[in-house]
Amino acid sequence: MDRSWGRLLVQTANTLYELEAIDGPRLMVLIRGGRHFLEPRRAVVAGARRSSTEITLGAIHVGLPLEIHSEGQVIVTSPVRRIELQPAVP
Repeated sequence: MDRSWGRLLVQTANTLYELEAIDGPRLMVLIRGGRHFLEPRRAVVAGARRSSTEITLGAIHVGLPLEIHSEGQVIVTSPVRRIELQPAVP
């Protein structure tokens, strides 16, 4: 991930999240959306949660919840319904 890809919109069953890459190798993003991220915050996209113990690291998959780590909290979203890439504006 790098900022050149722009912004990723992730619509879950309950919330629309906006993600902007900060540090791709570390899966670090700025995230906004839902009650946990009213203002943009740094977070790590842990990945798509396949079960309570299995995560596909760094991935976001339609149909699976997303696990996000931020400020000592672990947030697990409702299942992802849609992923949209908004390209960076030059």
